[in-house]
Amino acid sequence: MIQIWLLAKAFKHALKYKQAYIISLHAITLSLIVELILMLVRGFSGYIGFPFMFTIITLLVVAINLFLDKTAKS
Repeated sequence: MIQIWLLAKAFKHALKYKQAYIISLHAITLSLIVELILMLVRGFSGYIGFPFMFTIITLLVVAINLFLDKTAKS
């Protein structure tokens, strides 16, 4: 949650706890889907991902959403 607040602060957004919580729940969806796909094809490909992949994908989704929200307001 603290990472969401730090990213929001970097993009000059004032988020309340509830807003940050909702954004984080939406952001982890892509990470969960990627993890599921990798788990299903692990036997065929042998690829298991990279360290902190879940966190990096989640933070990228949040950063993109905050950036798009900032450009939409301008």
